[in-house]
Amino acid sequence: MMERTTYRGWQNAYKLRNDHVQVIVLADVGPRIIWYGFCDKENELHEVPADAGLTGGKDFRLYGGHRLWVSPELPGTYYPDNNRVVVNENGDRARFIAPPESSPPGNDLQKEIAITLAPATSEVTITQARPLSALAIPFGSPNCRSSSSLSADIFFATAKSLSRAEVFPIRCYRDGCERDRATGRHNQ
Repeated sequence: MMERTTYRGWQNAYKLRNDHVQVIVLADVGPRIIWYGFCDKENELHEVPADAGLTGGKDFRLYGGHRLWVSPELPGTYYPDNNRVVVNENGDRARFIAPPESSPPGNDLQKEIAITLAPATSEVTITQARPLSALAIPFGSPNCRSSSSLSADIFFATAKSLSRAEVFPIRCYRDGCERDRATGRHNQ
């Protein structure tokens, strides 16, 4: 479910949530995922309070959260994402499309983030386009059972073409939950 909302001074933000997790995406700037975490819990993404609610301008701002950036790092990587984005909802998928980066240091990219929340689990799939890449985040490991533990298995897939992708698993744990990298077993 997606609903339009305000967030820390931005008038156009969109909240996507299911029974497990929620995501807040800014549409006044971006596309930026500014908030991600379990429902009614704290934001797992860093925010920059000094940039909250700001829009427009020619200077790059951090804002916080997650954004699509260009690699390798060149001046165009820091193209200001300070303008409003187009928002499309189609069933269980929401798309956030930035205007083309037409002035220097831009290189005519048009960035897009599509978000899909699984209906009955904590899994969130974020597909980033132009350049093509994808990030799928199943949040909350069944192996970490204490109420204060939080874990994420994050899978980065960088698409070199539509038919081939390289996947890099990264496992993040808080609260002393660790997994043996060699065996994948959970250790307390």
